Amino acid sequence: MSTKVVGALICTSVIIAAAAFVYVMLFGSPQQRFWAIAIPVAVGLFVLFSLVFWIGWNIATVSASKEK
Repeated sequence: MSTKVVGALICTSVIIAAAAFVYVMLFGSPQQRFWAIAIPVAVGLFVLFSLVFWIGWNIATVSASKEK
């Protein structure tokens, strides 16, 4: 699969996800609106925590070189 096809699939997926989000926010029940906010926030926090863990892991495991 070429990179242009992958890029087009990503763009299409984002447009569909954004349209679904807007639809739920405008026409969904209160419970659906709650989950439309809660799921992206939870995923974002998981990504943030993973990034901070990875940075800490790298700091803890990389050996320091001695400077002259």
